Amino acid sequence: MFIEALGNATLHNGILRIEARMLGGDGKDHVTGHLVIPVQQTGPVAQQLATILTELKKKAEEVASQKPN
Repeated sequence: MFIEALGNATLHNGILRIEARMLGGDGKDHVTGHLVIPVQQTGPVAQQLATILTELKKKAEEVASQKPN
């Protein structure tokens, strides 16, 4: 799923739904899918995502620091 932004979020029957959005070829914002997470898993999923993004940032900084100017 391609995600450039997150859109509306709803909570219904214990399920959190968050729109995944992107800019289309027509220049308009489009829904590309939904993140669907059981509400009791939102904390762990958010923590896992934060950990993944922190690690990716570290790796990107390491690569950038190794490039000659």
